[in-house]
Amino acid sequence: MVPRFPVLSETFIVNKAVGLSDRGVDLHVVCQRSEATEWERFEPDHPVHNLRRRVHVAPALSPSWRSLYRAVPYLRGLRLAAKSRCPKASRSAAGEAAPTLQSKKQRVADLPLELALMGLAPDVVHFEFGSLARSRMTLPHRAGAAATVSFRGFDMSYVGLEDPEYYRAIWDHADGIHVLSDHLWERSIERGATPDLPHTKIPPAVDTTHIPVRTARPGVIGTPDMPLRLVSVGRLHWTKGYEYALEAVAKLRSRGLHVQYKIIGDGDLHEASHFWRHQLGLDDHAEFLGAIAHHEVANHYEWADLLLHAATTEGFCNAVLEAQAHGVPVVTSDAGGLAENVEDGVTGLVVPRRDSTALANALQRLANDEAQRLTMSTAGPLRVETHFSLKDQLDAWENFFAEAKTTYIHRYSSSGRLSTQWQ
Repeated sequence: MVPRFPVLSETFIVNKAVGLSDRGVDLHVVCQRSEATEWERFEPDHPVHNLRRRVHVAPALSPSWRSLYRAVPYLRGLRLAAKSRCPKASRSAAGEAAPTLQSKKQRVADLPLELALMGLAPDVVHFEFGSLARSRMTLPHRAGAAATVSFRGFDMSYVGLEDPEYYRAIWDHADGIHVLSDHLWERSIERGATPDLPHTKIPPAVDTTHIPVRTARPGVIGTPDMPLRLVSVGRLHWTKGYEYALEAVAKLRSRGLHVQYKIIGDGDLHEASHFWRHQLGLDDHAEFLGAIAHHEVANHYEWADLLLHAATTEGFCNAVLEAQAHGVPVVTSDAGGLAENVEDGVTGLVVPRRDSTALANALQRLANDEAQRLTMSTAGPLRVETHFSLKDQLDAWENFFAEAKTTYIHRYSSSGRLSTQWQ
């Protein structure tokens, strides 16, 4: 379950859905929006188009009291349907309280989602974002399905920080938690998860089958004839730390290095980012390319000497992983799971976040060190193939969902009213 599908900037979700479907998993995507303009951003031969008939749009209803009154018969019908096929909502085998009902207004708003789930009769309902799941944890169980949730960087780093109980419903009722990195599980515990909660770390993956590994440019770079070529890939958002990246480039320029910098992505910091570029005197040296098709990004990896990623908070970052797969060394901050993504000194350099001087020093070090750049260019694809292969990721997802189903059955089997689909 996702807010929108497909989304070009969320290729990690698209690739997972395509991969599992290709393996024969009876996968369906339930979302609240699916926009024609977003479908068109994927190439006509992209396999995501094979999922069109498996995308179910269930827009939220307005949770007004008038809507609530009109929805009462539907709510009663859903309750009867749920009773006929779902575990009794009283106590689990472990004696813990069953999921509490959503507020009436929230239940009205989620009626289309609930109807979609009842029609699909899933074994597992997976929420791709914790912030999406927190008010909907009763939906899967009412449909007789296990409930699983993914936590990503923004879920743990800054959403709901003002409320220490923000994710309580998830901690209490999820049958499986997925995190991208060890860092995110540590953050989950800090935000209320118990260490014994069923969880699995599944990092992002890259299908390296069709990825060309670039040939690194030899020699010292950063000269008038051989300017240092930098690329950043990521939406223009405060979490990506573009102010520090641009400051680092300006520092390199002040040291006499010649730099060409391309930024791929768009977002709500469009004006601010352009102002920072102008204020730092980088109008002729930094170029904003906007959001481009995923297959076109590969051309810029081929062009680049280094990937620069200055994030202040990050769950893991697919762009950093893809750069390594292409053989592009990475200079990145240590935000979130980035230190697990990049092997410091092997596939790139990891420096403290919010430190433009450290970023500049790392970039200059690699610009001057041909041998290390070439070694990192070779090590990157090998690391991705060894630790972040798509096959291993899809294996892990299938195991994760199977374990969640088992957890759900064990939790509710003592009620004596386990849905027949589980027996």
